[in-house]
Order: sequence, then C-alpha cells, then structure tokens
Amino acid sequence: MERKRPTVMASGLLARPGGAPARTTPVEDLPRPAPRAEEPAKPPVPGGKNGIKAATMGTTVYLLPREHKRVRRLALDMDVPSVHELLLLGLDRLLAERGEPSIERYSQPRPRKV
Repeated sequence: MERKRPTVMASGLLARPGGAPARTTPVEDLPRPAPRAEEPAKPPVPGGKNGIKAATMGTTVYLLPREHKRVRRLALDMDVPSVHELLLLGLDRLLAERGEPSIERYSQPRPRKV
C-alpha cells in the first residue's frame, strides 16, 4: 500500500503581518474613473442571447470547506434563502454604511401576456 506524502509548503510563501510592500502613492491620490451616465436598459432581442448570463456578470467566491459550512449554517440560522443572498445582504450593509444604495437584484423577465 502506498503512503501519501506529507504536504510540503515552501517557506516564505505566507504573508506575515506588516510584510506587504509600502504603497508609494496614497490611495486618496490615485485617479478614479469618472462616473458613467446611466445607460437605458436594452430590450430583449428576439432569438438573441437573453437571460441572467446576458444581463449580469458572474462573481465567484472560493471558501475553504469549513468556512463554507459556517457560512451555510449562518444563512440557515438567519433564515436567508441562500449563501448567495447572505453575501448580498452583507454587501448591502457595507454600502449602507457608506451612504450608497443597496445592490439591485436580478429578476427574471416576466412572460408577455398575449
């Protein structure tokens, strides 16, 4: 029977407190992109690519398995429908502290009545 080799980590890979390089330009002095004017929503194109993938940008969050279990348990304890919604609620709270509006949720387009 084969023995599994122990995990080996190269020394110096993990960041140490205060080990980050010093920033030469204060964050406040960095250029910021100019705010864009609100673009009108484009109507769905018949026969075109519509739906959530066309209307949104995906973001992936990677969690360690034990952290994922903790976050999933928190969502269940708080009676939040999903971990996705729990993360959005947290972002809403952070944005509210800055006086910004909450994140707009994607909603499926309703079928047209004929």
